[in-house]
Amino acid sequence: NVDFILDRAERAAHLKPYRGDFDLVVSRAVADLKILVEFMIPFCKTGGLIVAMKGEKAEQEVKEALPAIRALGGDNVEIIDSSSHHPFLKGRLVVIRKVAETPSNYPRRVGIPHKRPLTGLS
Repeated sequence: NVDFILDRAERAAHLKPYRGDFDLVVSRAVADLKILVEFMIPFCKTGGLIVAMKGEKAEQEVKEALPAIRALGGDNVEIIDSSSHHPFLKGRLVVIRKVAETPSNYPRRVGIPHKRPLTGLS
């Protein structure tokens, strides 16, 4: 029961069958967290979880991404050291709970999140 979608996250997240439809959204080695959350959070249901595999700089990435996380409807960020649970997994898991709907203008057009990450928002 798996569907594969060949599309960019920036486009697919605006399609009705996918936007806000998933309980869990997971990524690995995609982009810096301040960029990545704009790709992930729109797919997640309110009350669902976003999990991003990150490395040793997870704390710094979370700090820089907090304005974007909150603007996109996320909050309650937790960092889990994955190697303490599974020695073969090196790194950390950043877990974000989606607490509000993502504004309809996110994600932005292809290329914009990388060029102008959501930072310094209130």
